[in-house]
Amino acid sequence: MEKVLEDFKQWLRLDGKSKKTIENYSLDIGQFLSWITERNINLGEISREDILNYKVEIMNSGLAVVTINKKINSLRSFNDFLIEKEINVARVIKPGKDRIKIAGGSENNIDVYSNEELEKILSAVNKEEVTLRNKLIVYLLLYTGVRVSELVNIKLTDIDLLTGELKIIGKGNKYREIPLNQKLKKVLKSYLNTERKENKYAEDSPYLILTERSPKMHRDTVNYVLRKLCKNYNFKAYPHKFRHTSFSILIAKGVDITTISALAGHNSIETTNRFYLKVNKKEKAAAVSLL
Repeated sequence: MEKVLEDFKQWLRLDGKSKKTIENYSLDIGQFLSWITERNINLGEISREDILNYKVEIMNSGLAVVTINKKINSLRSFNDFLIEKEINVARVIKPGKDRIKIAGGSENNIDVYSNEELEKILSAVNKEEVTLRNKLIVYLLLYTGVRVSELVNIKLTDIDLLTGELKIIGKGNKYREIPLNQKLKKVLKSYLNTERKENKYAEDSPYLILTERSPKMHRDTVNYVLRKLCKNYNFKAYPHKFRHTSFSILIAKGVDITTISALAGHNSIETTNRFYLKVNKKEKAAAVSLL
C-alpha cells in the first residue's frame, strides 16, 4: 500500500497539483488505504458498496460536512489514478451523488465550542500531567485562530517575544502578523525555556513544536493530542473548531470585521462575513424556541 500511495503522489505531481493539495490528498487516501487494509479489500476489487460504507463511517465520525466533501474529492482523484493505471477500472466515485449537499439557508454554519466546553478544555490542559507543549498547542489554536497547517509550520524565527507578535504564512503564501496575548506568551516562554530546550531535536530543528520522534510535529499528531485531552468528555475537539470559536468570540465582543479578517488571513472581508456574520445554529434554535 505504501508504494501505491507514493505512486499516487507522483501521479498528482505530474498532473500539476500543488504541494499542499498533494499533502491533503495523500493524507485522505492514506486513511482510506488503512481502512480497506483492515477489511482485507483488494485495490483491484474496490466496489461502489465499499465507498458507500466508507462514507457512512466518516460521516459518523463527527467530521464537518466540508471536510467530508474534501475527502470525497480526494477519493475521486484516487479513482482516476486507479483507472488510468489499470489497477481498478471501475468508476466507484460519483461526486454528484457522493458529496453531501447542504440545505439552503444552512450554508457555512460553523461549529464552535460552548463556554462549558472551553472551560473543560482549559481545565484539562492545566492539569499537572499535561505537557507544556500540548498546552501550547491549545493556547495557539485558541488565542491566535491559526489553522493546523499553519500551527505545525511555525518556526522560531516567526516569534518575536519582544514585540509580542507571531508571523504566519498562510494560504496562498499570504503573510500576516498576529499579536500574542499575555496568557499565550507565558506558556510559550515556559515551553521554550524547558521542554523544547530539552528535546533532542532542539538545536537542529527550526520549528517551534517538536515531538520525541520528529523535529516537526505532523497535523495528525495535533488531532491525536486534542482527542487525548478530551477523551473523558462528551464532545470531540478539532483544530479548526478552535479557529471558528476564536473569531466568533471576537465578533460577539464587538471587534470589527476588518480586524477579524486580517487576523484570520482571509482573502477578503466577504469570506469573513460569510462565515461569522451568518445566523448560527444556536441563534436559530433560540429563535424557534420563542414560537
